[in-house]
Amino acid sequence: MPNQFFTEGNDIKFIKDILISRNKSNDNDVYVKAEGWTSLHLTKSKFLENTNKGGRNFVFFDGNGNPTKRRSELLEIRQQLGIDFELFLFPNDLDIGAIESLLLQMVLPQYSDIFQCFDNYSQCISNANAAYVLPNFKSKFFAFAETTGQETNLLKINFNDTTYYDLNHASLNSLYTFLDLHL
Repeated sequence: MPNQFFTEGNDIKFIKDILISRNKSNDNDVYVKAEGWTSLHLTKSKFLENTNKGGRNFVFFDGNGNPTKRRSELLEIRQQLGIDFELFLFPNDLDIGAIESLLLQMVLPQYSDIFQCFDNYSQCISNANAAYVLPNFKSKFFAFAETTGQETNLLKINFNDTTYYDLNHASLNSLYTFLDLHL
């Protein structure tokens, strides 16, 4: 039975790496870059085709500033389009945030000094001029990746690299529970 995974932007690699680490990946899996929740309608035919083949569809998007609202919007789109999928919102299917929020939590504690430097930098920017736009958690994750010599493209980062990431971190529990329930 084919599984089809729809993600925002470049989150595909993370989902692939997590599925591999949990022995939930198979050769028939299909990954679709959906470009965000407002573009989900553009992939309607992919949902329907996979469902007609007896496959299952999964959507992994960011909860952003209001995960309750985002879930409601996505479930409404699901109903309007007449498609079927299971939904998980990053970081943990409940809280405000995005995939980068989850990734930051997975980083091994030995790299906390990088985050302290980043926080000091953010504070410095804030103190310099209140009109400046402060870097966010996404910038913080990419600063970590760059500082440690990793790729800065989510499609190229090895999230199974235990040099940097704790795949047993409690922040992943809700994702693992979701995968265990549905795969």
